[in-house]
Amino acid sequence: MALLKKNEIHLWYQDLEAPFLQSLEGAYLSLLNSEERKKFASFEVSCKKKEYWASRILIRSVLSRYLPVTFGSLKFEENSFGRPEISLPNLNPPLNFNISHCNGLLVCAVALDCELGIDVEDTKEFEDVTGIAKRYFSPAEVSDLRKCDVGNKTKRFYEYWTLKEAYIKARGKGLTIPLRDFTFELTSWGTINFSTNPSLDDNPTGWQFSLHKPMENHQMALAVRQIGNSDFEIIEHWNLLSELFQDQNFGLTSRSLSQAGETSEIPARRANAIPGFPVIKS
Repeated sequence: MALLKKNEIHLWYQDLEAPFLQSLEGAYLSLLNSEERKKFASFEVSCKKKEYWASRILIRSVLSRYLPVTFGSLKFEENSFGRPEISLPNLNPPLNFNISHCNGLLVCAVALDCELGIDVEDTKEFEDVTGIAKRYFSPAEVSDLRKCDVGNKTKRFYEYWTLKEAYIKARGKGLTIPLRDFTFELTSWGTINFSTNPSLDDNPTGWQFSLHKPMENHQMALAVRQIGNSDFEIIEHWNLLSELFQDQNFGLTSRSLSQAGETSEIPARRANAIPGFPVIKS
């Protein structure tokens, strides 16, 4: 099994525009269970179909690397707010994961025994950035957005948006948490400050956040809180599904793909570090 230390967050990215993915759709679909195949069939747009099956295969391929289960036997259950969690009794320490995808990019975050959330967005330009912010952002965030010049307004909007999404996903309660009830402050020296309204009933102490640009047109944010408040090291891996396809040991069979979590190794290399979140990239 893959080694995951308690102070590490592993990020697994998949470029959904990789040319081989579409040709492998049939092989990968055979690995989905009947409920997942039914869900896949419900999507009418081809890109949404691809996002769905690729996310299911990536989750299973990634998590089976860390757990004493095979690809096909991995099961999930939803909490009361609809968040998927690993269904594996007596897992100690708990393995936490979160996934996000948007317009060509899929990412899965994995860590031990923590609250973990990730969000990625396509940073397309759109009108009335401030108007959208007034509906969802805190007053302080809206004020900061208004101070941005035209060239930086959209960038700052997506930084706030992904941070907010990552936080509520880490809490596992979805949009039952009002987005206006917590505030991020992005300082000129690169730190991310975080505060909450008393009504939210959450102590901001111990939360750590980071912003990333995994691809030119995507903004990503990561939120994590762990007992002990230790600093985290991020280890990034790219295109696991590509690696499975290219490895001559696998081929395109369901059996070989189900073993991939046990046999495939993806190397990592150092990259630029973010304060509190050193990064290793592959």
